[in-house]
Amino acid sequence: MKFKLNIMGISVMGILLSLFFPAHIASASPAIINVSVKQSTIEQYKELVMDITLSGTEGNKYDAAQVDLSAEIATPGGVSHTVPAFFTGSGNKWKVRYTPTLTGEYSYYARLKTPEETITSPHYSFRATYSSGAGFIRRSKNNPYYLVFDSGKTFFGLGHNIAWVTENNVSVYKNYFSSLKENGCNLTRIWLNSHWTLRVEDKKIGDFNRTDCRKVDKILKLAEAYGIYVILVFDSYGTLMKRSGTWNEGTWNKNPYNKANGGPCKEPEDFFTSPEAKNIIKDVCAI
Repeated sequence: MKFKLNIMGISVMGILLSLFFPAHIASASPAIINVSVKQSTIEQYKELVMDITLSGTEGNKYDAAQVDLSAEIATPGGVSHTVPAFFTGSGNKWKVRYTPTLTGEYSYYARLKTPEETITSPHYSFRATYSSGAGFIRRSKNNPYYLVFDSGKTFFGLGHNIAWVTENNVSVYKNYFSSLKENGCNLTRIWLNSHWTLRVEDKKIGDFNRTDCRKVDKILKLAEAYGIYVILVFDSYGTLMKRSGTWNEGTWNKNPYNKANGGPCKEPEDFFTSPEAKNIIKDVCAI
C-alpha cells in the first residue's frame, strides 16, 4: 500500500507541475492568429493594409531567416505576388502593405516560415474597383530615358533636394512640401541612415530605430497629400568613407555593416558584394 501511495503522490505532483508550470514542459508552436483588412473593397492604386497577428514565434523578428512572414496575393490577371510583412515593434503584430494595379477580385493568404516549419492562414479575398489615378511611375517601354505612369502619361519631375532637416522635424518637411506644391514642383529627395538624418537602421545589424521609421511613414503620407514624389535614399556615401570628409560625413567606423561593429563587411567595398549584406538590405527594404 505504501508503494502505491508513493506512486500516486508522484502522479499528483506531475499533474500540479503541468497545471502551474506549462511553459517548462512545452513551448507553443508558431501560429497565425489573425489576418484582417479594414475594407474588402478598395480603389485601384490605393494602399491596402493587412494586419497580421502571430503567436509562438521565437528569434529576431527583424531577421527573415528566423521569422519570415509574407502575404501571397493572386491578382485578377493570374499573376501571384509575394509581399513581405514587417514587424510593427508591438507585441507580435505585423503589417503588409499592397497596392492593387488591376481591377477585379484578388485572393490572398499569409505564409509564415520559421527554421522548423511553414504554416499558412486560410484564404481571403478583396476587390479593387476602377480609379482615375495615374498609377505607379515606371521606365517607359518606348524610351528608357523617360518615365511614365501606368496610365501612359509622361512624368516630368521638377523639385529640390531636401535631403534632411534640422532635428528631423516632420512639420518642417510639411512646410517644404507645401512650398514645393505652391511653386509647381512635384519631386524631392530625402536621405536616410546618415548620423544626422532619419535612421531606419541603428547602431547594429537588426537594430531598427522605430521612432524614425514612424517619422518616415508620416513624411511619405504628407508627400502624397501634397502631390510630391520622393526619391528615398536608403544610404549615402559617407557611411562607407574611412576618412572623416569635409563635413565629418565619413562614418565607416560607426557603420553597422562594418565587421568591427558586428557586421559582415571587412572593408567598405564589401558592402556591394557580400551575400550576407545583400540579404540584410533586402530585409531593411521590407521594414
